[in-house]
Amino acid sequence: MTALVFSACLVQLPDLRLGPAGFKPDQCQRLPDEAADLMTTTVHLDLARKWSDGQPVTADDWLFYLNLITDLATDPGDFPAVPQSASHIASFAEVDAATITITWKTPYAFYLNLLSALYPLPVHAYPQAFSGGQYNSAGAHMLLADPSFNTLLPVVNGPFTEQTYTADSQIVTTRNPNYTSSFFQTPTLDKIVFSVTGSFDDLIAAYRGGQIGLALDVGRLAHEIPKVIDLSPQVAVSPTTLAETMMFNQRVVAPNASANGGASLFADASVRKAFSLAFNHCTTVAGILAVDCDDANVFTSQMVTPISPEYAPHLALPAEAVHTAQSLLDAAGYHLLNGVRTYQDSSPSWRKCWRHSGRATSRSRSPSRSCPPATSSTRMPMAARWRRGVGVLRPSAITTSRQTTSTPLSCRAIRCQAQPTWDST
Repeated sequence: MTALVFSACLVQLPDLRLGPAGFKPDQCQRLPDEAADLMTTTVHLDLARKWSDGQPVTADDWLFYLNLITDLATDPGDFPAVPQSASHIASFAEVDAATITITWKTPYAFYLNLLSALYPLPVHAYPQAFSGGQYNSAGAHMLLADPSFNTLLPVVNGPFTEQTYTADSQIVTTRNPNYTSSFFQTPTLDKIVFSVTGSFDDLIAAYRGGQIGLALDVGRLAHEIPKVIDLSPQVAVSPTTLAETMMFNQRVVAPNASANGGASLFADASVRKAFSLAFNHCTTVAGILAVDCDDANVFTSQMVTPISPEYAPHLALPAEAVHTAQSLLDAAGYHLLNGVRTYQDSSPSWRKCWRHSGRATSRSRSPSRSCPPATSSTRMPMAARWRRGVGVLRPSAITTSRQTTSTPLSCRAIRCQAQPTWDST
């Protein structure tokens, strides 16, 4: 509902293949400018924008929101819903009535994403939190603590404005006559009513009975799919606005760095590419959705089910190339030694376990805890996350492997923990 009552500086189109070209100005006049050193972003406001009560949207309204999210990034209190990017902001300032600059602590790649979640807040409606160009942190926290802050909206800048709010029952919104946008058209609906249902089954029953005209977020869980599968022709399918990502800690403080000569193994682009090529999407999706990977009715190469509105049938499963991944690791100096992928100094990649009286023991603060014998079935602490063949972490050049039911301890980081066992076949 937020997108109906508040509009941001930019809007991101749902097709992620567009990259930066997928960001369009919404309430801002045009796309931002980025300094050559990538440390400063210049935001261009549109002075023609108005609040639903006819008051102009000013630079102070945008500064109010920037002050609020950076304040909450330091002291969230009971209001943790803060954009993650807020912690990357070093400072911001008003250059003139139509221009704001944002300075980053370090070059920040996701500045467009931040601006697509950057909203103005009406300073004329909340003088206790922002007045005379000055932000009042204490007043802002008192404002956030008031339950009516999120339920009774005095003015908005989105296409619809709140008309009535009934707790646990209904929200009625009506068209905002003062709404304009650099991208979206004027809304054609006069009213949108949001009704609360008791359960997912109640939601589907109300939709089938014609009491509601639109049901969102149906069929996301495996056990819900049979209840709505016959509604497939009525399900709107659009590309997802979420991206499947793998994040690698490349810093010297990464847990693996101390065992790798002080440098994170993920600082090497070849290693990052190897892990990406060997990632097992099938196992991951099946684990998240609790479905059989071979079930054609529910299996998907994405993190949502085919009936979800965010499912994009044109997106192909990223190619997996285990042998290429292994070659990349070999070329980067991470070789197989006695069936175990090692660091460049030939120490085991599963963190400094060594054989002692027929057992592998962890260099941990709890010397009484120990790992099992370093057999071919206990050398892969991350095995559960990788494809049959265990991707780049499999013990040898054998083509496949299978998971067994036992879960012995294997050495990882500075402690031993339970991991699946894999037998070579």
